[in-house]
Amino acid sequence: MTDSAAEGQRTQLRVLLVEDEPDSADLMTMLLEDADFDVRCVSHAHEALAATPVFRPDVIILDVNLPDMDGIDLATRLRRLDGLSITRMIAVSAISGAAHVQRAASAGIETYLVKPLRMKDLIELIRAEVSTK
Repeated sequence: MTDSAAEGQRTQLRVLLVEDEPDSADLMTMLLEDADFDVRCVSHAHEALAATPVFRPDVIILDVNLPDMDGIDLATRLRRLDGLSITRMIAVSAISGAAHVQRAASAGIETYLVKPLRMKDLIELIRAEVSTK
């Protein structure tokens, strides 16, 4: 089967989670997998940049405060990768405020969520984001 044929038959939504806090990453991964998403989790921006072209996620959830790069700067770099123009991005942060939300939007992030998150809401948001692609 060709890659494009396999892509056409794919039913699980692919979610790339970029979260550096191990407990949060483990919990979010487990809950997203329980919601029947195909999840890949990385903890650093450079890992996200390497994994994205191979994994080809439908949605990228990224923490804004990463150890090796600001998550919004990461979003800007991810948007430059081939094939990511329709990938939905959701930023997650403990930082709120209009300036942060505007900066995220300018980087191509469709949704900016403030921690703590309700996972049920995040799962519904992911499904809604992808259905409007």
